[in-house]
Amino acid sequence: MLGKVYDVTAGKEYYGPGESYNSLTAADTSVPFVSGTFTPEEAEKDPVELSDSDLTGLLEWQKFYADSDKYHFVGKLVDPRYYDEKGNEQPSLVTVQERMEKIKIAEAEKKAAKEANKKARLEQAKQEM
Repeated sequence: MLGKVYDVTAGKEYYGPGESYNSLTAADTSVPFVSGTFTPEEAEKDPVELSDSDLTGLLEWQKFYADSDKYHFVGKLVDPRYYDEKGNEQPSLVTVQERMEKIKIAEAEKKAAKEANKKARLEQAKQEM
């Protein structure tokens, strides 16, 4: 997921031989997880080309793996899209991360505005009683 490698051995019912995600083992899964196309060719695509909507989905998958007790982070993928041999982030990854951060901020602002609107409506309803 965005060049982060997770041990999925515990998920053999998904990642084992003959299972739906098996073609994604030993590959980056960023694009396939949001496109729904689970092929090696799809795994080779650069996430920098994803839409903001797709990046929102990628944020959810990234959180899933990062928070998982089942799948553990084991390293970084050396790939021109993600990390070099020394583990340094590559420009494509930095671009995706910056876009994802903007999406997170926008979502938080949207949520805060929604909560403020809800609170204002409740206050107005109380005053009308």
